[in-house]
Amino acid sequence: METATIEKMLVDIFCDDVIFSAQQGAEMRTIFKNAFDKYTINQSKMLRYADRRRKKEQLSQFVKTISNLWRKSM
Repeated sequence: METATIEKMLVDIFCDDVIFSAQQGAEMRTIFKNAFDKYTINQSKMLRYADRRRKKEQLSQFVKTISNLWRKSM
């Protein structure tokens, strides 16, 4: 039995705004923050998944924005 990786799930949430419409905006930032806080995220793997969906640059910018927000709140 195969399971999806956390990296793939995060990319799916980021890319599929129709399916995951309830998880957009602030909720998506919370999901990403919690995932990065609780799990070891392989960012290279995550960006490879995003690249296949032609969203690598957008996801990279989103992650940078989120990490900047985290630093400000600490």
